[in-house]
Amino acid sequence: MGIIPEQEHNHRGLSAHDFRKISENGFGDPYNAYPHSMLWMHDHLYVGTTRAPLAYRGRQRAEDHPDWLGVIWPVKIPEGIWDIDLRAEIWRYAPQTRIWNRVFSAPLVEGSRGDQVPLSVAFRSMASFQGRSDSAPAIYVPTMATYQTAAVMLRSTDGINFEPISKDGFGFPDPYESRGVRALVPFKNRLFTAPAIAPKGQRKSYNFPATMIVLVTDDPVHGKWRPACEPHFGDPGNMTAFQIAAFNGYLYAGTGNVQKGFQIWKTDAEGHPPYQWQKVIDHGAHRGKLNQGAITMKAFKGCLYVGTGIQEGGYDRYHNIGPAAVELIRIYPDDSWDLIVGDPRITPQGLKVPVSGLGPGFGKPSAGYLWSLCEHDGWLYAGTFDWLMSVKYGRLDKWPKYLRGMLTQQRMDQIISRFGGFDIWRSRDGNNWSPVTENGFGNPYNIGARTMVSTKHGLFVGAVNPFAPEVAIHRQAGWQYEVNPKGGLEIWLGDAGCGQFDTEPIPERIYINDTNFRRVYNPLPETDTEVLANTIERFYKGSRFRHFGFWTVGDTNPLTACENLMDELLAFVPEKKGRIADIGCGMGASTEHLLKHYPPSAVTGITSTKENRTICRSAIPMATFLYRKIPKLKLRPESYDCVIWVSGLERLGARKELIRESFRILRPGGRLVCFELLPVRDTIPWRFFSSATDIQTPEEYGDLLRTTGFEDIQLIDVTADSIGRFRKYTARYFAIRQLSGEIPEKIVQEAKALLLGKTGAWSQCFLVAACKVPADSSC
Repeated sequence: MGIIPEQEHNHRGLSAHDFRKISENGFGDPYNAYPHSMLWMHDHLYVGTTRAPLAYRGRQRAEDHPDWLGVIWPVKIPEGIWDIDLRAEIWRYAPQTRIWNRVFSAPLVEGSRGDQVPLSVAFRSMASFQGRSDSAPAIYVPTMATYQTAAVMLRSTDGINFEPISKDGFGFPDPYESRGVRALVPFKNRLFTAPAIAPKGQRKSYNFPATMIVLVTDDPVHGKWRPACEPHFGDPGNMTAFQIAAFNGYLYAGTGNVQKGFQIWKTDAEGHPPYQWQKVIDHGAHRGKLNQGAITMKAFKGCLYVGTGIQEGGYDRYHNIGPAAVELIRIYPDDSWDLIVGDPRITPQGLKVPVSGLGPGFGKPSAGYLWSLCEHDGWLYAGTFDWLMSVKYGRLDKWPKYLRGMLTQQRMDQIISRFGGFDIWRSRDGNNWSPVTENGFGNPYNIGARTMVSTKHGLFVGAVNPFAPEVAIHRQAGWQYEVNPKGGLEIWLGDAGCGQFDTEPIPERIYINDTNFRRVYNPLPETDTEVLANTIERFYKGSRFRHFGFWTVGDTNPLTACENLMDELLAFVPEKKGRIADIGCGMGASTEHLLKHYPPSAVTGITSTKENRTICRSAIPMATFLYRKIPKLKLRPESYDCVIWVSGLERLGARKELIRESFRILRPGGRLVCFELLPVRDTIPWRFFSSATDIQTPEEYGDLLRTTGFEDIQLIDVTADSIGRFRKYTARYFAIRQLSGEIPEKIVQEAKALLLGKTGAWSQCFLVAACKVPADSSC
């Protein structure tokens, strides 16, 4: 027993910095969530998608198990499932030109109820195969049907035109017995597959067809599929063949078994089907039901590697199995096996301990599937599915009491920010493993490395990301759905030295110094004042924001924090309709952010300096900007539906007068939302930051709002998430740049004084929301 020697490769393994993203946001349509299949052929990469599975599953759970929906479903649940375009797609990528083209979109066909339904809602597998009726290798792609249709096989000879070529249902007497297949493997001039999707009415076992069977054909053009094995391999507990792989002259099939754990069977596929099969592994490699399925298999250096998993992401509620993290098994040609990653245990073959030293999930409890295995340049890569992101949407009241005390929303965000997203691990010998990424290439919404393909151009990785187009976000105002710029499937390409971090210079910049604003162009100026201005601009990543921001867990970017602060405030304005006034808009960054939610004709920025007005009008010509001596706004009464301000560099003046002015210009039912700073004690305000100097406490602020006529008043203390984290980041940012010699010490001190100033006097930060309500109505 042991690994069969092979010539050593000199290639180093890939790290995260060797990968670059070549497609994001679902090829521009975030409903493309799963890159479920991937194939390299004709010097192109082909990717088959699955669309909106999270929305679809939410619709099912809302009907069958509403108690499983958690505190909120991660994405919006449609009223009807056909409210979303579920037509699966096939995309093709040309590495030479770096161009993606959609070559196929499933057409609408008439379903059994007379509805127009997609021919396929997913393309879960692809294969290059030359059958008896093929003049050359062709691309074969099975469909995944709806409950109103049956699965068929698509074929393409040119990689552009795909046509159905098989009978409905792959020759089953009842074509609706299975709605799709998963594995599609050529072996000994024949093509093998297995039904994988439950028929209509069998939601309890979504991944399990009515009959577990392996099918074979040597001529898929004419749809002559025949059983290659005895149904269920003679064991009713075998409910599906999750995966099929060729190794050592045999065809191996890994099952899903909810009673005893997966089984591995092999056949030489000689003679006429059905073939003789031999059992290699039973009882989930003697881990039992916690190894419910053999999810993926890959031959590597003379051995067959098997990755495990439990359906529903590692916790099968239908059969009460799990949660449990994945294992990795290695099978030798003589049918003996080793445990590579997993739980130590006693088996009929003796004690099995993980030879890698890694526990289940490569040490990560949230690794629910080992979803992909691929050899590339002499290394074996293993990609996982990770369920950690789903925890934030769950119901904490269902957790044990000791966990409820620890898993606050903020703590969950911290954990997800650091550990959320799939893992990829690599090994040269199958024993020693190193992580490539442990956070989905920096995107926690990337929950699975579903597909990998090795090519001469590098290693392609398909990242599953169903959190789109809108995702549930927990704001200080509560849960709400927002457009997710990080949603939709992603495709990554790894090649040693390709690099993922590209920097682009900012050709034109807007800077600020302590007295006025000015436009400065590269190269950098040399005077201290202008160098300071450039330093502050770089600190804010080239933006026109000059706020403390709202720093969510993991934020290391002042620009992101400032945008977060705007989103937190706008969360108090559910409908975002009518006209909005941005008081003290500074250089217009906050006003520009409002244009994501409001039409330009509805947005007015108000600034207290003519210089700012000039900058704003030049940078954002579509919005309206006014110069006013704040707090005297001189605007028509009841002319706005919302008033917003953010305490920052621009002076806003006495709050009592500003609040009364805001009330005056708001229509009945209008909202006031703002970010406020309150002093620790009666102190003289720092001249660069506006402050409510005539209001000293939150209680006094709330009383002023009430006496002015506002109702539905909220003051939420966000000191720790605003000034607290701003101070820490600023101190670290400038310390690093001073030590590296990037910024002179004199400029560092001036920048810190400008940004931090007397922030010790401002220990309280509040999000403020209130509603102007007539006596006979409510907000």
